[in-house]
Amino acid sequence: MADKMNHADSKRAEDAIRSFPDHIVFVDENGDNVTFYVIEQTRMSGMDYLLVTDQKDGDGECWIMKDISTPESPESEYEFVEDDVELDAVFQIFEELMSDSGIDITN
Repeated sequence: MADKMNHADSKRAEDAIRSFPDHIVFVDENGDNVTFYVIEQTRMSGMDYLLVTDQKDGDGECWIMKDISTPESPESEYEFVEDDVELDAVFQIFEELMSDSGIDITN
């Protein structure tokens, strides 16, 4: 899977996610469309994060993606969070947010 992805739609992801669509299509570095289903979003230390999965229903893999776009970016750009300290901190926030929803996420 690619380390960085661009939102296929030119709208800023923050605007698109505000309505919580059931999925977002990203374009990977090979130009292939990759669909992720947005579970939750959060903001920490001025950065926006998405909790996404590869499955619409049932059990699936989850990833945390960070918005690395600049205000000048024509499209939102995301990368998978790989730093262990950052990943653990954001995961704890998502775990807390999801605890009332009945959805279990595990690290």
